Amino acid sequence: MALRGRRLPKLSHIDLSDNQLSNEGAKALVALVETTPTIVSISLEGNSSVNAASRNAVRAAAETNDARSKMMQVRTK
Repeated sequence: MALRGRRLPKLSHIDLSDNQLSNEGAKALVALVETTPTIVSISLEGNSSVNAASRNAVRAAAETNDARSKMMQVRTK
């Protein structure tokens, strides 16, 4: 992933809706979410090729920090 190892202190919202995201892309997103505490919303809507396990992994990564998970929104419909 091109963003690996970079700090993104102002990144707060990610909208990957209708972007043909793959399960591999979702795995990369998990890594980004785990290392970027400023993210408060993620939209993966319309990415039918992302399976339930990958969507759940993104949600789980968002919930690793209790304070942040109260604010975090992950939309996947």
